[in-house]
Amino acid sequence: MHKRMFALIVAVFCVALVSCIGAYGIRGLFHNNRPVVAAAQPSNQVSLPSWGTGDLRDIALRMAAEAGDANPTSIQYVRTTNRQAAATLFHGDSSSNDPCYAVVLQGNFIDTKTFFPAGATPPAGTTICFIVRASDGAVTDFGINSFSYANLDQIGWVVSIAP
Repeated sequence: MHKRMFALIVAVFCVALVSCIGAYGIRGLFHNNRPVVAAAQPSNQVSLPSWGTGDLRDIALRMAAEAGDANPTSIQYVRTTNRQAAATLFHGDSSSNDPCYAVVLQGNFIDTKTFFPAGATPPAGTTICFIVRASDGAVTDFGINSFSYANLDQIGWVVSIAP
């Protein structure tokens, strides 16, 4: 009886050993060189809002280039309402609850297209913020300053776009 049990245990062990050698090779058993199965990458690729003239990234890069920095260091946006975007970005008030995108760019910007008195320096800063109407992609509000807008996540899910 003991011989049969011993033979059964040895047979099971041999089958397991052969299976491991077949799956990993002899080196894999002793050197931990097991085949690596690539883990699925998290799907955090977000399709950007787009309109006939381009997508949100195109608008952001155009705004940055027009303000003197074609290569912003950061582009972030939040889908929200016009009321929340105006309050967060411009500390203003809007009676509209229409959907929009609050966009914040980081870089070095100078607004040379705005009207300012002769001899005055144009608005400049490290941050551009603007609001894009969700229905048609029109930029409705714009500003340059040097605020960080760390609280952008309080009005929606922040999406970072590669500049």
